[in-house]
Amino acid sequence: MMKLMRRFTTLLLVAALLTAPITAPAMEMSSSRVSDASVAGDFLLCRPLGFAATIIGSTLFIVSLPFSAMGDNVGQIASTLVVEPARFTFTRPLGQF
Repeated sequence: MMKLMRRFTTLLLVAALLTAPITAPAMEMSSSRVSDASVAGDFLLCRPLGFAATIIGSTLFIVSLPFSAMGDNVGQIASTLVVEPARFTFTRPLGQF
């Protein structure tokens, strides 16, 4: 199980690094106009990856909960593993990075 999670995390990291050059031009655009390519890329690639990151982060948060409770940093871990990926996936406008 751990091997599978490690492989999946590595795959997500590689996919994110490979898509960075694609999304970089979209970041340089003015915020008033969003191109069709950035909307399509966001919808087809970034949102599913963000959703997967949210699910994986939630799973890792649950697994690490006893340890983070002992270290008294549950809020920080929750923000890093769950809240930020969820915010990236669900709250920002489509095509705006």
